[in-house]
Amino acid sequence: MKVTLLILTQNRWQELSRCLESAKTIAPFLAEIIVLDNGSDSLVSDLIKAMFPKVRFIRSESNLGVAKGRNRLATEAQSELLWFLDDDAEVENLDYVNLIDEYFKDRDTFLVSLKVINRLSFEEETRGIPHKDKLIFTEDRPSAYFNGCSFVIRRTVFLSGLTFWNELHYSGEELGLSYQMLEKGFKIINSARLWVFHCYQESPSKRKSYIYFNTRNRPWLAWRYLPWKNAATHSFFWWSYLGFQALRLGELKVFLKGVRDSLKFFKTIVTELREPISGETLARIKILGGRVWY
Repeated sequence: MKVTLLILTQNRWQELSRCLESAKTIAPFLAEIIVLDNGSDSLVSDLIKAMFPKVRFIRSESNLGVAKGRNRLATEAQSELLWFLDDDAEVENLDYVNLIDEYFKDRDTFLVSLKVINRLSFEEETRGIPHKDKLIFTEDRPSAYFNGCSFVIRRTVFLSGLTFWNELHYSGEELGLSYQMLEKGFKIINSARLWVFHCYQESPSKRKSYIYFNTRNRPWLAWRYLPWKNAATHSFFWWSYLGFQALRLGELKVFLKGVRDSLKFFKTIVTELREPISGETLARIKILGGRVWY
């Protein structure tokens, strides 16, 4: 099956160059590599274009956010399989395409989530493991959601009408798509055989983004996709946890701004966007290790 590599970037040309450099060994086996410049302050340089002549660069003049940016990339690709890779990630010298093809020989598999190894520590990033207990798996496992740093998805998922939720902008978009996929019976696999290196370091700005967007988005996701009682407890848990973290980090204003902005959109979600998953899907999520407590 043909595979297209899709990369979203904004103002991180050095990271993007390292990412594309790492992909040179697998580029001949890919149908295409497409990079979306998501409203960067400056245009991609001629030097980068010359270094990677087989890469197709497209641009959005405004910042679409991660969710809408990924949707845009999905519309640009024509391959059967779409491989999304963060611009601060790098691939290893693996036989990726054949391994990916092997996974998708199973017609019930619609998404494969890759393992993410931190480039600095060379340890798996447990925060990105798609399981509530953050267990490090040594075998492939079905999963309730996926890691957005690197995943391969069938194009038919988008053709069926499913998309990332644009309004989320950043954080939680993978969970929203996972709810929709599981409701349709699409299988998600957490791979133990495919991995990428992630050049990730904590910073004050990243912590603020994490607190704000999770505070805003987690209740949106709960009230749109979960049954009422689960939505209520899910929102309460996340606001309690994020409020505590914000207080500990001295970012209470960021948390309160997230609460305010979340509540602004609440009525629209409940009255116009709500599409809760079934009890059967909820039970499946619990079995697969998703965050469902009852």
